[in-house]
Amino acid sequence: MNTNDGYYLMIDAKKLWLADNPGKQDREFFREGVDVQDKYTEKAGGKKVRYLGAGAWVWERHVQ
Repeated sequence: MNTNDGYYLMIDAKKLWLADNPGKQDREFFREGVDVQDKYTEKAGGKKVRYLGAGAWVWERHVQ
């Protein structure tokens, strides 16, 4: 597990979301809500490791 996995997973998730939502800007991804962000982070290969509270998780890159 890399300490930056969550950051890079969020970037990859944002790119997937932008591909599915043409015409939207990247900053709009962060306004979509945790459920949408989690869905795209899992699509990007992320796996939830530990719950931090208030909807926040520690993520790990899961190579398939």
